[in-house]
Amino acid sequence: MALLKPQLDVLAEVVRNKDRGLRMLSLGYPDLLVGKAVVEDLFGSEIASQLLYRDDSAEILAWHGFSEMFPAVIDSDHIFFADRCKLRVHRYC
Repeated sequence: MALLKPQLDVLAEVVRNKDRGLRMLSLGYPDLLVGKAVVEDLFGSEIASQLLYRDDSAEILAWHGFSEMFPAVIDSDHIFFADRCKLRVHRYC
């Protein structure tokens, strides 16, 4: 499941307007298909400076057809934890 900038815009808006931790359910593992600059713009330089990347980035990018767009895929678990948003993933396949 790809998360692009439009979906992260919504998440960032929700995070900015909440005064407590958030919980999110994803029906499939969310692949963050954005660059570090987008994360920095939406969530701040502190979170962007702590990003971790997936070891299987090349495979994920190829599957989504984004191989030429990004050097690596940001680890979703890390960014959601770093931004105080608890992520629960339900794998349906």
